[in-house]
Amino acid sequence: MARNCCAVKHSCLTRACTSVTSTSPFQTRRNQMSKVEMMEIEEYFSSKSELAQQAAPGAVYFGATTSAEAEYDDDSGYYLIRSTYYTGLFDQKKGELKIQDPEAYTSFFAQVRKSWPDEDSADNEHVSALTMVQETEWADDTTIEILYRENDLLEALNSTQEAISVSTVIGIAIEKKDDSLIYDLTSEHELQPDDIDALLEYDGTLGSSLMNQSHLRPSHLWSIYEAFEDAEDEFDLEDIVNHRRCPTDLLEELYERFPDSIDLEGRAAFLDRVARNPDQADPLGDLLFVLQDDATSAETLHFLSDSTEKEIRLGLLKKPQVLKDLLLKFTTDSDEYVRRAVVVHPQVTSELLTQLATDSDSDVRKAVASNPQATPELLTQLATDSDSWVRMVVVVHPQVTPELLVQLATNPYSDVRKAVVVHPQVTPELLIQLATDSDEYVRRAVAAHPQMPSELLIQLATDSDSDVRRAVAAHPQMPSELLIQLATDSDEYVRRTVAAHPQMPSELLIQLATDSDSDVRRAVAAHPQMPSELLIQLATDSSQFVRMAVAAHPQATPEVLIQLATDSNSGVRSAVNTKLGSKLSEQLQEDARLRSAVAAHPQATPEVLIQLATDSDEDVRRAVAANPQTTPELLIQLAKDSDLDVRKAVAANPQTTPELLIQLAKDSNYFVRRAVAANPQTTPELLIQLAKDSDLDVRKAVAAHPQATPEVLIQLAKDSNSGVRWAVAAHPQATPEVLIQLATDSDEDVRSAVVAHPQVTSELLIQLATDSNSGVRKAVIAHPQATPEVLIQLATDSNWEIRRAVAAHPQATPEVLTQLAKDSDLDVRRAVADNPQATPEVLIQLAKGSGEYVSRAVAANPQVTSELLIQLAKDSNSGVRRAVAAHPQMPSELLVQLAKDSESDVRKAVAAHPQATPELLIQLATDSESWVRSGVAAHPQATLELLTQLATDSNEYVRRAVAAHPQMPSELLVQLAKDSESDVRKAVADNPQATPEVLIQLATDSESDVRRAVVVHPQVTSELLIQLAKDSNYFVRRAVAAHPQATPELLTQLATDSESDVRKAVAAHPQAIPEVLIQLAKDSDLDVRRAVVVHPQATPEVLIQLAKDSSSVVRRAVAAHPQATPEVLIQLAKDSDQYVRRAVAAHPQATPEVLIQLVDDAFTGIRQLIAMRTQA
Repeated sequence: MARNCCAVKHSCLTRACTSVTSTSPFQTRRNQMSKVEMMEIEEYFSSKSELAQQAAPGAVYFGATTSAEAEYDDDSGYYLIRSTYYTGLFDQKKGELKIQDPEAYTSFFAQVRKSWPDEDSADNEHVSALTMVQETEWADDTTIEILYRENDLLEALNSTQEAISVSTVIGIAIEKKDDSLIYDLTSEHELQPDDIDALLEYDGTLGSSLMNQSHLRPSHLWSIYEAFEDAEDEFDLEDIVNHRRCPTDLLEELYERFPDSIDLEGRAAFLDRVARNPDQADPLGDLLFVLQDDATSAETLHFLSDSTEKEIRLGLLKKPQVLKDLLLKFTTDSDEYVRRAVVVHPQVTSELLTQLATDSDSDVRKAVASNPQATPELLTQLATDSDSWVRMVVVVHPQVTPELLVQLATNPYSDVRKAVVVHPQVTPELLIQLATDSDEYVRRAVAAHPQMPSELLIQLATDSDSDVRRAVAAHPQMPSELLIQLATDSDEYVRRTVAAHPQMPSELLIQLATDSDSDVRRAVAAHPQMPSELLIQLATDSSQFVRMAVAAHPQATPEVLIQLATDSNSGVRSAVNTKLGSKLSEQLQEDARLRSAVAAHPQATPEVLIQLATDSDEDVRRAVAANPQTTPELLIQLAKDSDLDVRKAVAANPQTTPELLIQLAKDSNYFVRRAVAANPQTTPELLIQLAKDSDLDVRKAVAAHPQATPEVLIQLAKDSNSGVRWAVAAHPQATPEVLIQLATDSDEDVRSAVVAHPQVTSELLIQLATDSNSGVRKAVIAHPQATPEVLIQLATDSNWEIRRAVAAHPQATPEVLTQLAKDSDLDVRRAVADNPQATPEVLIQLAKGSGEYVSRAVAANPQVTSELLIQLAKDSNSGVRRAVAAHPQMPSELLVQLAKDSESDVRKAVAAHPQATPELLIQLATDSESWVRSGVAAHPQATLELLTQLATDSNEYVRRAVAAHPQMPSELLVQLAKDSESDVRKAVADNPQATPEVLIQLATDSESDVRRAVVVHPQVTSELLIQLAKDSNYFVRRAVAAHPQATPELLTQLATDSESDVRKAVAAHPQAIPEVLIQLAKDSDLDVRRAVVVHPQATPEVLIQLAKDSSSVVRRAVAAHPQATPEVLIQLAKDSDQYVRRAVAAHPQATPEVLIQLVDDAFTGIRQLIAMRTQA
């Protein structure tokens, strides 16, 4: 079959079976009600009639309130009937609805109905489930079950708005196998795609009743066709062929199988009719379907070109062989997206590009400037475009020549000249020319260029624009002479940049430490190469920000910090780590959660723990008691605490001394004693004492303790609780004597634990092999020490699963397998046949009359003899013969015999056999079944002559297998690269042997999957990547953007792609240059900006920009970035989003200045982070 269409799993049946377990409206209301509210309701009802009292619990659970109930008479009204309804169905003990017998249900509501004085229905003594659903607009599983029994389910569906869905009814109908209900549903209701999936999975032959459903999909038509074919029923081909959703591949399948019944020309006419008269329920869907069908005629395509739907016109332009006159027509289309699609079309001519270069839409002109076919003349014209993006794209065009760069360097627009500066092909001569540009931004770009000649740095160091001089001051190749010169610059920003330069000599730092500008001095104070004596000098600076920078410096000495700890400015004092703790003291006094966080910190000091051990809050004392750093003296104090959880934490602390554990073992609370019994420091002597404890959980903990002695285990092996005895049986130190005792335990789980024990003896396993419980006997078989004697004993077990486990055991002896080969159970015999230890005699015995299930396993067994394979090769079942054909030890003469088998599955197995001779492969290469021939084409020993022959096979799957062959010669790949089937061409593109010439041919393939395969091919050239970066399909362009060989120029081009996924791939590329990242940091798509944040080359400038992003997700990523500067963290510490501020608080580079801002944060979690950092 040309296509294997698997039915889609449907969830409506599951929903129908599980949705009723969700919380009902009255249960939700019940959970929200207070005890007082429920008492008021029950008190109200208790004063009313007997019937009202009966309804009281239902009213409570339904959620009726006193005020609402007062509006209704107690013997009549809406609430009474509803509350009584829920009383009758709600099981208050189990807390769930219960299913009642239909007769009892009817009788219950008949009694209620009599007391409902509704004149219009007083004679109706039967209140049905349908009435209740219509009244309440809600139904549970109980109601749905009763509706189905009373044949009211369909009416309930038709008469309610939300109580029951079509999917639910379909699920019930399938569960009940009610074909009549299914027929009513399909004829009266519009079904969703998932509903159709469910029905076809239940019974594919229902397709004939679904053909008029508007949500029928191409995959459904495949399922309908395959279901009728499998059932060998008659079906009307025309219903499928002429359906509006019939896919091309199904049409081709039908034409291949029924060529006399399918008229492809009629198909084209049918498509034309659909195009001219689309379904009004989904006209766009019909038109897109016609557009994508390969049988659509040129005349129909012309008709579609006049469509008012933009998607249709764009779809026409996605066809690689679109008519040239349509391209010309669309150059004047009213929609800019259509005109842009013309520009990127592979058939666009230079004349059309010239015409579109003057388009009113800048994106169209930008696309022209990006087109690899754009001529130098056209690029020269676009270089003066009014839109800056168009001009920028021109500069990065791959056809830009050095001569054009020279011309562009004199472009009247400064952004073009600036782009020339950063172009990778820019020459030193051009940089010299542009260093005297009239625009300061151009000169600034020159000053920042990494390849700047040193003479230009000297020239620009005296530039009139301070930002140019600042760029010079930041240049990594700055000579010290220029730094000295710029250190006296009149502009403070230039001097600040000099002060931050990594190559600053210490003499210059000393000079700038007395600069008149405080920010210059602050930059000096933050310099990593700061001499310690200079830090001492700046610690007395007049500016608090300079002093704060000194306090935050990693080289600040204790003397400097002590000096700053008494600074007159509170901000400076708080910036010192030793004073930051005192800043938090007020917060710690007010918030017990902060104190608990400090008490639990692994680096908490003894002094802090001593202070917190007497805290008024028990949670704080509990955290101290559980801290491994708490001293034994402090644990003794806490062991007397009045709070149970504090004492339990002491008992569980691994630092608690044995003496203290003895004291706690006498605690009145069993939770404390249980913690003692589980403590690794508990001594064997104390365990003996606790083994007699009245609490079984204490005794269980003793039995599981690694220090439990044999004496303790012997004592606990007699415990009255089976859980304790199980823990003994599972203990690694359990002696053989204990295991013998527990092997006869009354509890099967205890005996199973004995079986699983690593020290169990073979004698004990033999004893347990006769255990009355099958689970114990199974455990015996699974034990690695199970002896042949045990297996012989269990081979006659009454339980077939045990006999099967013996038959599958790797240690089963030939005698055991011979015995089990005669077993009455088919699964047991199959397990014998699967066992590699089965002897040839056993396999011969199994092959006689055991059927396909066993014979297939015999044929696959590695011990099968050639004689038996010859016998099985004559088996009437094709599955057995197929297993023979796949056996690695097949005699060559048997392969020859099976190569002529009547079943194609068998012949396919021969074709795939590693021992198949060239003569056999030649014979099978002309097999009538295509998948046999495809097996030959995939065979590693297929000769060049065979591959050449099969490369022209009529079946696409055969040709695809040829195209994927690892030994394919280049000339055959060239031939198959022109194949009419895209899957074949894609296989060529995936083949590692494909040459660059073949890849060039496939790079213009009509199918995007083929072109994408070219992108990821290991032999793809940089020229092809440049070409495919202009591809009309964004998946192809995204693949280019993610390619490891993509150049910075290519990434710069793709950074302006219309698809966000492409731009995201650029942002994630390791070769993306900082300029591109800066550009993408402003992208409209959140995911693109997030990719920029995590890029390893993200510069401080990029992070500063993204720290102001509108999305808190982006700002949070910036706050967590390891390269985030203190300036960025200070800014984000004021962020409106608590998660951003939390990331700042957790940042390892957060300075005291940053942490100060977060000390008083509104969120406890942030204050806890600050407290743990400063108290550690």
